[in-house]
Amino acid sequence: MEGQYQVPPQPATPLRRRQISLEHIISFESHSPGPSPRHLADAELLYHEIVRGCRRDNVFILPHATTAPGPSVSGNDNGDGHYDRNELEHDNSDDDDDDYDDGRVYVHKLFHSLWLYCPTVQGKQNIIRNVLVALFAPHPVDPTSFTARSLANILPLAQPYLTYTHAQCVPINNTLMLLAHEILASLFLPLKAQGRCTPAVTSLITPTSRSEVGPQQGIRNRLHGLRALVLARDGGACVVSGTRDRSENRRGAGSRRARKRGGNMSGGGMKTEAAHIIPHCLNSVDDSGSLPASKHTVWRVLNMFDPGVSSQLEGALIDTPANAVLLLSELHDRFGALEAYFEELPECTDLMRVYRFVFADGYNDLPDSVRVKDRIEFVNLEPLGTPQSELPSRRLLALHRACSLILNMSGAAEYVECLLDDAEMLTQRGTLAADGTSSISVFLRMKGMCGDEEFMGIMGGEDLLVW
Repeated sequence: MEGQYQVPPQPATPLRRRQISLEHIISFESHSPGPSPRHLADAELLYHEIVRGCRRDNVFILPHATTAPGPSVSGNDNGDGHYDRNELEHDNSDDDDDDYDDGRVYVHKLFHSLWLYCPTVQGKQNIIRNVLVALFAPHPVDPTSFTARSLANILPLAQPYLTYTHAQCVPINNTLMLLAHEILASLFLPLKAQGRCTPAVTSLITPTSRSEVGPQQGIRNRLHGLRALVLARDGGACVVSGTRDRSENRRGAGSRRARKRGGNMSGGGMKTEAAHIIPHCLNSVDDSGSLPASKHTVWRVLNMFDPGVSSQLEGALIDTPANAVLLLSELHDRFGALEAYFEELPECTDLMRVYRFVFADGYNDLPDSVRVKDRIEFVNLEPLGTPQSELPSRRLLALHRACSLILNMSGAAEYVECLLDDAEMLTQRGTLAADGTSSISVFLRMKGMCGDEEFMGIMGGEDLLVW
């Protein structure tokens, strides 16, 4: 059967010049009619075979080659490039993968985690379809064409992969490497960078930011209002530790609420923040009053995981209590950086929201004064007879959990940290590294995510992003 298929042609331009645009790959629109169960089953089997092939071929990406990941495929070539992947020497077990501390990401781990931790069934199907489109559809793919993206049309082009030789798999693996980097840089880089903190309500609000909500009301007022609502809803205490907010303690307000919450009434309280589940900055507009293209890409990927989730966070909706929880500053840092998440307990329902707070790396390095409760129940503690703020959204918490697990269980957290370090170094130094390892594309991507003031805050300039 091997001789039946020709080796796919190499890209017309060198790999280092090739670009992959998620804008032209990722699509989550419903198809009419939808894919048949047989097509879905065949596509899922093929997807996992591709992931297994990446593991056998030892395919990985490194952060300091992110603008142009080069071939990193291992194996025993017999000289003509035609041998089966099953003959590779390397076992590539997960135990071996963890021996590296250079920020490398094994592509099979990332794509397995994307599918495994995706929060919706439709999202899993979207991931499979979009990966097959990226690998096998004729390029460039028309992003508006439903027909070109349908599984019925993609599967005949993709199924010959099952008989590919090692040489035929190399272009597939190279495309997966580029796609892996694009997903990490387009979604997880901005989420991790901008989720660390929320714009300060006391800092200067630019005219650009004000235009997002209109001339009569700025971001400052909206965030002040959000903090007040979340303080009241959550009883003036961190939902994870039960520790009272410092300002609430000083005023003596909220003591009854804190007792109902079971909070720590001793001492002077601690600093709490209304932590966004999905970062506020993802809805900040540019000077023209439009959402930058880089942020559109973030929303496209989030919609791929959970179709339509962006409609719950459009415009000012991103700054509502459904997208916020009251956390201590230390917990906010870990939660915003996707290092921790809320895990639903078995008894959790729409009527009774019960969670536990989980550190993705299993490592709790919080001060001894911060106690993490074993069981967290979200309840509204605002006085009866007053408008009741919405509880944290189960949907948004599930999406945040998915992003945290994908990033950390795939081993990509250090990779993204390296990208952030590169961008910070470029910001502080203003020049590229002499060894050529700096990723200017990462710098420009982060710069395009926000205005100049927000960017300086994220990259360690003016302290604009701390409450």
